[in-house]
Amino acid sequence: MGGKMITISLDEYGEFEKEDTKPLFIAGIIFDDQDDEKEEWTERNRIKSYYKRVIADSGGNFQYPEDLHSNGDKKRDREVIKLVKSKVQETLPEFITKGTYQGETLNDDYERKIRERKGKYHIFVILKSDDGKKSLLAKYANMLARDDYAANRYIHMAGSVVNRILFHNPIYGKNMPAINIDIATRSSADIGQMDEITRREFVKQAYRQNEAENSSYKYYSIMNADIYRTLIAQEMVNTGNTNVKIEKLYVRSIQYHAEKRTMEMLYLADSLCSMLAYQLEGISADEWLQQIAKKVENLNPEEENLIFGYDEIDNDFAKAWEKYEEKSIYEALSIIYDAKNKKGKFAEYYRKRWFPYLEKQIRESITPEYFTKSVNDLSDMLLINNLDQEKLVYLMQQFEEMLPVVVQKYKSPDVVAMVLYKLYDAGVSAFCHIGDIKKAMEYYEKCKEYAFYVGVDVFLRTNNKLAVCLEGAFEWDKAIQIAKDSVTNQELVSEIKRSILGEDDKKNFLAEAKSISQLARILAEKHNPKAEEQFRRALSKLERGSANYKITQSYLLHFYADMGMKEKYETEVTDYFEGKRTYSQRLKYIIKLSEDTDSVYSNEYALYVLIRGLFRFSIDSIEEDLWKRLCKLDELLEKKNGKRPSGHPWEMIYKYLEMIAISRSDEASREKFQILKENCLKYRGDIIVAIEKFGEAEIAEFAKEIDKRDQKTQELVSFLQERFEIMKNIGFSDEGEKRYTELEQYFTFMYR
Repeated sequence: MGGKMITISLDEYGEFEKEDTKPLFIAGIIFDDQDDEKEEWTERNRIKSYYKRVIADSGGNFQYPEDLHSNGDKKRDREVIKLVKSKVQETLPEFITKGTYQGETLNDDYERKIRERKGKYHIFVILKSDDGKKSLLAKYANMLARDDYAANRYIHMAGSVVNRILFHNPIYGKNMPAINIDIATRSSADIGQMDEITRREFVKQAYRQNEAENSSYKYYSIMNADIYRTLIAQEMVNTGNTNVKIEKLYVRSIQYHAEKRTMEMLYLADSLCSMLAYQLEGISADEWLQQIAKKVENLNPEEENLIFGYDEIDNDFAKAWEKYEEKSIYEALSIIYDAKNKKGKFAEYYRKRWFPYLEKQIRESITPEYFTKSVNDLSDMLLINNLDQEKLVYLMQQFEEMLPVVVQKYKSPDVVAMVLYKLYDAGVSAFCHIGDIKKAMEYYEKCKEYAFYVGVDVFLRTNNKLAVCLEGAFEWDKAIQIAKDSVTNQELVSEIKRSILGEDDKKNFLAEAKSISQLARILAEKHNPKAEEQFRRALSKLERGSANYKITQSYLLHFYADMGMKEKYETEVTDYFEGKRTYSQRLKYIIKLSEDTDSVYSNEYALYVLIRGLFRFSIDSIEEDLWKRLCKLDELLEKKNGKRPSGHPWEMIYKYLEMIAISRSDEASREKFQILKENCLKYRGDIIVAIEKFGEAEIAEFAKEIDKRDQKTQELVSFLQERFEIMKNIGFSDEGEKRYTELEQYFTFMYR
């Protein structure tokens, strides 16, 4: 036959057909012959010899293989089986790692030394989590799909085994060797002992009764070769991978009789399951997972092992792995990011074990073609209104880590330059969003290195981001000059476009409007009344009701709120929320908004507009019902979107909600919003930290906690002078109230 061969042998532990407080898992071994076609049979002899030594050393006149397994005789279990299992427990780690027994080479039946092991083991486990796969537990699901119906759970877990070992194996990837499969059958418990509901479930699914030899014991055959063949064939269809080289497929009952041959690896799988289940502490899979992982590590510390969860998080890993194999790198990393933010012990385990593993695989296998496509996808992400800022940073970091490997593989310097420009441009945006202005400026400088490889429009858009960087560094005068130059340059480009296209002066271009809006933002920060005029000018060049129109409109609303222009705010905000006149209506409207990438609203920024206006202009007239819904805002959005709100400007939203709670003497809600405020950001650049520190001073001022206010402003001054160049020579007052007033001049517009 020739070529590498792996032998997979699996057994299971637990009662899969009922809810139980005991572990449920499928586990076993993957034996890799390391390209030696005689190694599998040599290993079977080695296993047999190992068990014979175990039994001989366990005491009494014990027999191989009969005394490896219980037959239900409790006296025999105590006096024989317990001793044998104890010896296995003691010696199996050595056997798995070295192929020896108590430091000695094993002999075959003819007392000849068995050659040194050339192959190696990997241990496989899939453990059901406490929740399992919730999507398969819905009451409306068909009886053939529901996890808790008849034997479906075991079959579904077997399907996961097939997917993970044969088709998406992290150890072998797409270089799967030829495969021998040796798996234990599974049968139901005694039908006579089943409850009526379970028995009816089996009947409805057309399971056939079987009767044990020389016994009245009746059972349903759950897992056999037919089912495994079907699972494998279906996975071939689903993946399009019909080249899996399965040399042998055995699905058989483990027989502990001397005349039954070639059972050795099944014995090993059975022993492994017993060891993994032995003396597990606790009553939940969350507790068992780490214990099982530690046992596997102790059993086989020198090789890679595969420990997975039968849990929703495994679905995410499977999807990400499939995207990786399809070379859809951006999609794979996006799935990883979302999954890494999920809660639970199994999610935590995958976050530490499997997702970093997959990230490493992506980095090491990336090619120029797929890197270019991924960077293009990242660049397109910047156009999304409901941009996930923290995902953007994560993706940016992942792509940067690929650079040392992938850049050297490009053949064309021009292509490299254009790709790097796009990547670094995305970096400017990513770190601007999280307030890390120094980092954003670094990426701007990197963009300049490759600016001659891109068009004028492209560089002007990047240059406009420079104004944002300077804005975030409190370099407002410089930012204004950059913004004014950007407007002038964009007007020139627009003029050229109109000339080429034969359009009149009324034809507007998006980049021009954005540059005007950017200038208006900086003017707003300086409380310059001309800001309103510039916002209106930008709006006049944008399509009414478009995403960009709503963005600029939200900036104008923040200007009105900051300047205390209640009447103008109310008129504009009603238009912004499509005619919704009350805060209650507006809140309902936002919560129902789609999170689609093409939404005209950025949901969190729409909420920021709403909550700030509510605090600024209507704090004394908030209805009780509206307040109750605001207090459950995080829960409502988590239920809707599957994750807790996070990222900027949630720290601002929660700040205003905390102050509203103070105004209502609602201490419980104040504490809640304080905690949410502290935990809603994963990344904090210097400007975000500064905004948060001023926010704490704001809260203290609002609550009339003067000593706390003065402490917070003193801390803020020290931070500003340490981190921001322009602040180093500014002398702030030693008097608390005056110092707070001085700081107010810097935390204006959307900074407060």
